[in-house]
Amino acid sequence: MEQQPHSNSIINSLRPFTHTTVNVKKHKKYIQREKIPNPDSNAHMYTRVEMNTKNNNNNKQYSVQETPKPVPVHHNRIMSNISHAITTPDGFYCPTQSDSLFWCVYMIQKGELEYEMLNKGKPISMSILINLKIACVEEIRKTYKENVKPYKLSTLENIETSLVHTPNLNITTAASLCAGDKHNLCFISSKQHFFYLLECNPETTIWYIIKCEDNTSNNKNRNGKHSSGTPLYSYKQVNQNELTEYTPHMLQITNLNNPLKSISSYKLDDLLNMSITLQLPTINTITNKQLKKKDLYEQVSKIIQPNVFSAA
Repeated sequence: MEQQPHSNSIINSLRPFTHTTVNVKKHKKYIQREKIPNPDSNAHMYTRVEMNTKNNNNNKQYSVQETPKPVPVHHNRIMSNISHAITTPDGFYCPTQSDSLFWCVYMIQKGELEYEMLNKGKPISMSILINLKIACVEEIRKTYKENVKPYKLSTLENIETSLVHTPNLNITTAASLCAGDKHNLCFISSKQHFFYLLECNPETTIWYIIKCEDNTSNNKNRNGKHSSGTPLYSYKQVNQNELTEYTPHMLQITNLNNPLKSISSYKLDDLLNMSITLQLPTINTITNKQLKKKDLYEQVSKIIQPNVFSAA
């Protein structure tokens, strides 16, 4: 009988330890797999195999265990430290971009997530802002006659001019854009104690408050720099019951373009109540008598200006 070469003998002795198909099938019951979900597909992801050999009374057993690989994290949100807005202590959402009134209206129409996703978390460029305003012009042309014109807020021409040819949106255009989408709107001037209501959809109890704060003294813009004369706007969604919590001690404005009517439109008691709400004197300090109607109207007219919601 011919003797096998020594090398063949060594190879044959090592065959039980090799990672062949036959050996894997033979020891399949010892394989333990941990399924790691792959966020990019429905398949499972595995890593390299580590084999440990145990020798117990010459009975060789094989344990093959999958080692999980770190799974990449994928979030449906902006992967950036940049935020386009901050939340104030009283729950209002305040844009960090310039023309904050436009961005408040944008979030009312599109939502906060859509706003934060603009430019993928990077600072919003001027070209993006211009394109969005042009899109607003196209939309308002479709809804103006039916949804906006009945409220006599502004002409279509003035709305287009405010959107395209001015750096900051004016208050009547902001109201018009909300009316175009049938959103109930409340403007609040926190410093001067005025509010304005625009109910465009009586079928819902949802209201949007846009608050204007002056930026001339202690208030700072969202970059920490003073910008004299530039108002800061923030917004908040509330229900109809919550709305009354913001307006009990404020004076209601019924016309954005002409917030103060002529003196003949008011009674003496009307002007007295207006003066009390605005914390103005009602008594003549010299004569110690109640101020006359003309004097009351004069002091009220110095505060109630056409731009009560858009300037300090």
